[in-house]
Amino acid sequence: MLSPRRHSIHAPLSPGEEVPRHPSAFPWPAHLARLLGQVTDRELGKRAGLCIRAVSDERRRRRLPPFQQQRGDVRWTKRMLARLGRAPDSVVAAKLGIGRSSVSYKRRVLGIAPFKPGTTPAFRWPSWALRKLGTVSDAALAKKLGVSATLVQTKRNTLRIPPAVPAARPVKWTPRMLKALDTQPDRAVARRFHITVMAVVRKRIEEGKRRGRSSRRWSPSEQAILGRLTDAAASRKLRVNYHAVRYVRRRLGIAGKQPSVRVSWTPQLDRLLGKLTDGQVAARAGCTAAGVARRRWKLGIDSPRAPRSWTRREDRLLGTAPDTVIARRLGRGEDGVRIRRRSLGIARFRRRS
Repeated sequence: MLSPRRHSIHAPLSPGEEVPRHPSAFPWPAHLARLLGQVTDRELGKRAGLCIRAVSDERRRRRLPPFQQQRGDVRWTKRMLARLGRAPDSVVAAKLGIGRSSVSYKRRVLGIAPFKPGTTPAFRWPSWALRKLGTVSDAALAKKLGVSATLVQTKRNTLRIPPAVPAARPVKWTPRMLKALDTQPDRAVARRFHITVMAVVRKRIEEGKRRGRSSRRWSPSEQAILGRLTDAAASRKLRVNYHAVRYVRRRLGIAGKQPSVRVSWTPQLDRLLGKLTDGQVAARAGCTAAGVARRRWKLGIDSPRAPRSWTRREDRLLGTAPDTVIARRLGRGEDGVRIRRRSLGIARFRRRS
């Protein structure tokens, strides 16, 4: 038995040839049949009152290709062709107002390699553009040439040309500003006179003035305080930055004073250890929290934040009520109650309906 002949939709029907159709199929009138392949299957289905599948099946039965929207032919000018390969196809298409596929197809036909920053051989640098490198910004030059700023930056770096730095606003230094260089830090001078810090640094170097973390002039009486008080106390008393005090003290070779606070531990303070936090006890004793911790470790007292051990009575309550309720009764966290219940394999509490 011969197998049924398979018809291809790519081969058009010969004159007088007909393809068998189902008896109950839609009888296509002549005016609708002429539209098969001339409009989209969706549009023809709306006109004939049929689904898209019925229209596409009839079109395939008649070996007609599907309708494709025909775009207008692009007339390529020399200026348009010169843009190919100098930028990504999507950028070129957006500038020319055509489809990206048209740009890609034309570029491949002409054998132009796709755009790659810094490696595209299609762009030829004019002499005037090479002279502009480093004198204007990369973005401004790229806009004039119609290329990307990355291409300009890559070319400039290849020629080892530094980027163009916008000219800084000239600063007119007044006697008041020059006097501030000796009494205030660079950042303070810059904020005060609304100029950049680099401008202040350059002027200080030109004038040969002392540079350092602190440009404050320390009197002998102020220097005498350094080392007698802690750096924090000297900073508060002199109203000077803490880091400036420490820098000057170290530069003068003065040893720093370590805060030494001796606490006379009374039985009343010892009873607070383990009940209050170390910070709370330190505030009452007048010392640091580290000193309270050392005293607590010496007496073998646990931290109040240390995990509390579970008793058998507390374990029996797990699962008898929601974890939130159990946590409130025992004075524990809800997460701790849930973790303990799961570790013992106890199911969570469910209300009986």
